[in-house]
Amino acid sequence: MQELGYLEEAKIYRKKTINLEPSYAHTHFNLAITLPGLGKTDEATAAYSRAIRLRRDYPEALINFSEIVSGRRFPQSNSIRCQAMEALLDSHTYYRPEDIVPAVISIIKKKGIITIILQTESSLELRDNLVSFLEGVCKVRLLLQIMRISPIPDVEIEKALVQIRNVITKSLSEVNISERDLSVLSALMCQCYLNEYILLFGRRNQKRFTIRKNDSR
Repeated sequence: MQELGYLEEAKIYRKKTINLEPSYAHTHFNLAITLPGLGKTDEATAAYSRAIRLRRDYPEALINFSEIVSGRRFPQSNSIRCQAMEALLDSHTYYRPEDIVPAVISIIKKKGIITIILQTESSLELRDNLVSFLEGVCKVRLLLQIMRISPIPDVEIEKALVQIRNVITKSLSEVNISERDLSVLSALMCQCYLNEYILLFGRRNQKRFTIRKNDSR
């Protein structure tokens, strides 16, 4: 109880400090480290996100942000949290991709263009709108980042990306691909390898291990 009382006092004091110095990353960081002990994980996530938005190369904030979003899924979109996640991925450290993928997927699926693509079931419709879809995906930087570094264990996103790859492959001679679209194509190639080879290979090995384990009993 005494510790909770101290944390509550610290929270109040640090919120006052933010009011005085709202543009200093460390004031938001100091608040963030106080909140988990009070059971306020969402508020802590928001405070770390603000700290990282103000200072993208803030190692302590990035490490703690990575830990607090690990394995989580967010029900609502939040631009500041998205920016913090982009900064985390840009760091190329402080995180394990498989730990933060659930959080990244939950953020990506709230993006308007991704929602539209996920709802597009017809390859013909996808082909007719391919250019606009590629332009939209180019703006979802978080998706391009995660596609390059980790398998995406989400059936809906994987299905949509496979469809896009198939349509692009069949329409290369008909579609004018801009230089900006090349970032999407390179990310798609990385994702194809990660999802269809590394992830599939890992699942097959896990299945073989399970079979051998059962046979040895």
